[in-house]
Order: sequence, then structure tokens, then C-alpha cells
Amino acid sequence: MKLLGTITLVAVGVFVSCAQLPPRGTSLSQACDNLLVALGDQRISVGERSMAWWMLSHGNKNLFPVLIEHLDDRRVHDPAALLDDGSSADDSTTQVVTVGMACEHLLYHIILRGEGWRGFRVADWPAWWAAHKDKSMEDICGEARAENEKRSKNDSPEKSPASY
Repeated sequence: MKLLGTITLVAVGVFVSCAQLPPRGTSLSQACDNLLVALGDQRISVGERSMAWWMLSHGNKNLFPVLIEHLDDRRVHDPAALLDDGSSADDSTTQVVTVGMACEHLLYHIILRGEGWRGFRVADWPAWWAAHKDKSMEDICGEARAENEKRSKNDSPEKSPASY
């Protein structure tokens, strides 16, 4: 219970602050790291892990390096997430969602501001970040939305990364 109280306290204090993540190593960036740790902490409920995800989802580009660092994190975020590929109501399945999968979902969610991503894809997040880190958040989002709309209209329907 002490861990939950600590995470809740950190979460409340960090909610808005993660949007303006300070340099790595500071207590505020460590608090955002703690939210990422909470994503895979099986000692807390799925709802509490989802709250950590929600709080991180309100970040901006300053959070991208932290999320990218965790893309290979194989800890379980949600052991039985209901995944919907969007093709029909009958196509929902359950799947184990790792912290790395949650981090990639967060990257897409923050970049496209929760609008969904049918066409926008990033094959190499570290390379993408190297090419975009000096751009404004508005430019990053605008470029991604334009690519998303272009591919959604021109490409055959493809499954988007699972939404959970």
C-alpha cells in the first residue's frame, strides 16, 4: 500500500510537469520515469497502471526520449488487454500488452493527439527522434497528421497499432 501511495503522490505532483519534462536526472524527470515503472508494476491494479499511462499521455515531445528508451521493455502492462483493430466489433481479441507496447502507443497518441493512426508509422523511433528533436511540437504533430491523412486516403486499409 505504501508503494501505491507513493505512486499516487508522485502522479498527482507530476501530471502537468511531465508535459515540460526537465533534463534527465532531475527529480521531475525521475518522477516521469517512476510513472513508466508503474506501467509494469504488477503489485498495483490494472486501473492504477492505466492511470499512469493516462498521465504520461498528456506529455509532449520532451517525454519522447524516455518513452523511446522503454520500447524494448517486456514487463507486462496489462495481462489481458482488449485489443481492437478497428475492422469490426467481432475482431476484438485479448493480448498481453507490454510496457514497450504501451510506450509506442503513447508516442503515437501524443504525436497525433489521440486522433488515431491509420497511416502514420515509425519504423525506427531513435532515428525518427534524431530527425525531429529540434522541431516544434506543432510541426511534429502537423507533419504526422498530414502523413496520417495522406496514407489513410491512398493506401488500402491496414490494421493500426492496437488500441487498448
